[in-house]
Amino acid sequence: MESENRKGRPLEPLFVISLTFFLFASVWPFFSCRKTSRFNVVLVSIDTLRPDHLGCYGYSQPTSPTIDRLAREGAQFKNAFSTTTWTLPGHLALLTGLPDLVHGVISEAQMLDENRITLAEVLKKGKYRTLGVFTGPFLLPRWGFDQGFDVYQDATLYDKKLDGAEMLNASERGRTTPGAMDKVEALLDQKPGKPFFLFLHLFDAHPDFDPPPPYDRMFDPDYTGSVNGIDIMKNPAVHQDMDPRDLEHLRSLYDGEIRFIDEAGISRLVGILRKRGLIERTLIIITSDHGEEFYEHGVFGHRQNLYDTTLHIPLVLWCPALVPPGLVIKEQVRIIDIMPTILDLLGMQQSPEALGESLLPLLSSRETGETKGPRQIFCEVQESNLYIEGLRTEDSKVVVDYRKQERLYLDLLKDSEERAPLMSPEHPAFKKALDRFFSVRWNLVAYRDSLPWRATNAPKMDPELRERLKSLGYLKDR
Repeated sequence: MESENRKGRPLEPLFVISLTFFLFASVWPFFSCRKTSRFNVVLVSIDTLRPDHLGCYGYSQPTSPTIDRLAREGAQFKNAFSTTTWTLPGHLALLTGLPDLVHGVISEAQMLDENRITLAEVLKKGKYRTLGVFTGPFLLPRWGFDQGFDVYQDATLYDKKLDGAEMLNASERGRTTPGAMDKVEALLDQKPGKPFFLFLHLFDAHPDFDPPPPYDRMFDPDYTGSVNGIDIMKNPAVHQDMDPRDLEHLRSLYDGEIRFIDEAGISRLVGILRKRGLIERTLIIITSDHGEEFYEHGVFGHRQNLYDTTLHIPLVLWCPALVPPGLVIKEQVRIIDIMPTILDLLGMQQSPEALGESLLPLLSSRETGETKGPRQIFCEVQESNLYIEGLRTEDSKVVVDYRKQERLYLDLLKDSEERAPLMSPEHPAFKKALDRFFSVRWNLVAYRDSLPWRATNAPKMDPELRERLKSLGYLKDR
């Protein structure tokens, strides 16, 4: 039967051929070249980054112009969540595609089992050069983060073994982003032409909040108070009942750190890739391990609860040839989905043990966006006096506090700010969510126990590292 236009007249054969070619050419870069080309991968984790402090997530302050541009030109996931609310297990979930309960590192006492399969190992097996640069002490090799990396470089500043000049130049209140980018630039100048995977961890949005000028006053130039972000976890002036104006200033310093990272880190990264002719053949992923709490639920910092203020993370994917531009995806996704997505976009074989699911169906205009089922998020956080687990769906969250022997239910559709938890397990919705929580937990434990394991105690922590982690608010006197 002959093709017809709306007036019933036959379409010109040349027009049909041209239209077919145009449609084919439009989708071909996204779904074909990934199978025939070798793309570089840069995975950036900006520690302690709340999505609602980024312009692309609706924030009113100009904290993130470079990240915003990458989001506009790529894909942005509005509802991405971590497995935890602190650095160590969250990054291992990112790099293994496994929930914390399965990868097994839920406190600083454990390290990653060498039998676990990391993203770096998969890419190294695929002939990628695997590079890592980290800026926070909880990503040290002692916890297994170097597994699979050809080069894994320390850009932290806590090491007092540096000589005087190096210490003076490096310190500046812990601003690690410039030094990390120097290392990135040097690494990318080595072995040009070989595809690479770069994992880049940026730490300056983590307390202390002490951005350099002009970022220190960029978002609150009129402040005349005495509160600052130095030694913030020990500052007695920082408490739940502090003056709202002082708390607003702390937020502005946090915003200044984000803008500093955007310019000194992300913008410079793009420039480094462009200068070397790599930008068009590089997949860039920007995410975080957790957010930060500013007393929305009675606490400051993170690793203290499982509210979305610290569980919600940004997720942006950018690559002109792999990711269709301008996508804003609202489905709930997980930090453990990032590893499978990278491998899927590269056309590589998946890790046989990762539990995350590729997000490619949500990126492809050829697909409906439907996944295998709801992406439920099993999450946990443990501290010296805290051990809680939870399960987040798109419309609810259940939290089990083992130390307090409490169970909470949150209706996220009616209570998006999580201010009114339901306490009674007899409520039908609560009971259903609690049954689902224990079912998911049981399945994860069974899966974990089916994997090969060995003893995974971390090496004894040296006093210097312990004091550094205490100063960051991670460790308390026991």
